[in-house]
Amino acid sequence: MKIIILSLNFLSIFLPGFVAKAYAKLFQSPKRSDTGLSTFNEQEKYKLEYHDGIAFHCWNPNAEKIILLMHGWEGNSSNFSLFISNLVQEKFRIISIDGPGHGLSKGKRANPFIFANAIVRASKIYGQPYALIGHSMGAGAAAFAVSQKMILPEKLLLVASPSDLKGVLFRFSKMVGMSASLFSAFLKEMKKQTGSDAEDINPRKLGQLLKNVDGLILHCRNDKEIPFEESVELNKHWKTSKLVQIDNLGHRRILKDGSVSKLVSDFIKNN
Repeated sequence: MKIIILSLNFLSIFLPGFVAKAYAKLFQSPKRSDTGLSTFNEQEKYKLEYHDGIAFHCWNPNAEKIILLMHGWEGNSSNFSLFISNLVQEKFRIISIDGPGHGLSKGKRANPFIFANAIVRASKIYGQPYALIGHSMGAGAAAFAVSQKMILPEKLLLVASPSDLKGVLFRFSKMVGMSASLFSAFLKEMKKQTGSDAEDINPRKLGQLLKNVDGLILHCRNDKEIPFEESVELNKHWKTSKLVQIDNLGHRRILKDGSVSKLVSDFIKNN
């Protein structure tokens, strides 16, 4: 990978458009993992369903209130195993989505807007959810979908969520060593490929558009992948949300902590 990046950065001097397209493809190409998903097969009231190539992991089919879950980049539904276990016991109907290009779903390409469309697809198949839970990129996608009224849950819970897509793209550009001019071309190419501007996902815009949704934001201060400050800024503009700072768990272990899972269950159960 290092050799590929060095080669692309050299080529950008002569072919900036070509390199911008290559980086846009690289940014949207996840490594697939289905680790942990086989454990669901042993659980009661569980069913795996496919619709349009998307895998939906379902529990408690006769329960009234629906909880939708959307995992993060290069994750899958098993990342939510602890959350799911607790919520199933509370008699909620659980629908956890494997995003396109992830888990058991088809596809090779993913970005927040593709994830948002998968969330909307789930709501059309199973009905509007009572609550929507997202982690990492899945949380950013969930916030975007709700802000655009593509889906209308009563509660929105974001875990380690990016709220500034341009910031995500900028951190990627620094990781691969893009120049300022190449980053500008990369932004334009991402807009062309996704059909949406990175500015459509930013803390001020999201916060103002989510004002009628009951929200909970959970984020670790020591998160090394998504800055804690993004959640602080989102909470500042989202007047109906509460931000809970979590300590010493990082970006992914936050999903495996019992006290965090209890916060999630309490928020969902509280009317």
